[in-house]
Amino acid sequence: MPRPSNTAARRAQIVAGLRAAMSDLGYEGATIARIAAAAGLTPGLVHYHFRDKEQILVELVDRLLDDLRSRIDHHAAGARTGRERLRAWIDGLLAVDNDADPSGVRCWVLIGAEAVRRPAVRARYEAACRALLDALGLVTAEALGLPKPTARSRALAATVLSLTDGALRLATTAPDAFPRGSAAPTAWALIESGLTVESGLTVESGLTVESGLTVEPALTESESAPR
Repeated sequence: MPRPSNTAARRAQIVAGLRAAMSDLGYEGATIARIAAAAGLTPGLVHYHFRDKEQILVELVDRLLDDLRSRIDHHAAGARTGRERLRAWIDGLLAVDNDADPSGVRCWVLIGAEAVRRPAVRARYEAACRALLDALGLVTAEALGLPKPTARSRALAATVLSLTDGALRLATTAPDAFPRGSAAPTAWALIESGLTVESGLTVESGLTVESGLTVEPALTESESAPR
């Protein structure tokens, strides 16, 4: 009876090797030889399973997304309301705790930089971000008391991911300037303030309020004319 293929296991091993090498040395420094050494394999085996280093990087995007989903699910296990689930998402994305993944964060930030100049990486990175936005949009809709996702709940989801992306980049590139452990509670305080605004548009004193953001109304032609 033929032995089962170990291709999937070998590929996972190589992707983990890239993750380890890239976290320590950056993408350029993570050569095939270093990836192989981190994976405990020969460079020949790496070339056998992957066309080039970029192909490994594309697969790493999926592995990091899976890891992040598992972390969020762990934080959300005890959540009972939409707001609790949204807080769990923010903690899963940003909290510094026992299951935090510094090497994964460094790799995610580096992948974002490589996505700017590598179309294949950008396509997979964008797909991962869209998947996160779709899932988070369901949670923000529930937190806002909406029956289904709307433009408002999707905008709130995009705001959460934007805050996350900025915090992770600062924590990775300027760690000494970024207060450790402050990102998750600060992000939640900002998002929670938006949740307190009544659903929909509220007009007060000539100002339009939506999702906790205040926007000045446009001036009429007569009001904008010089005096």
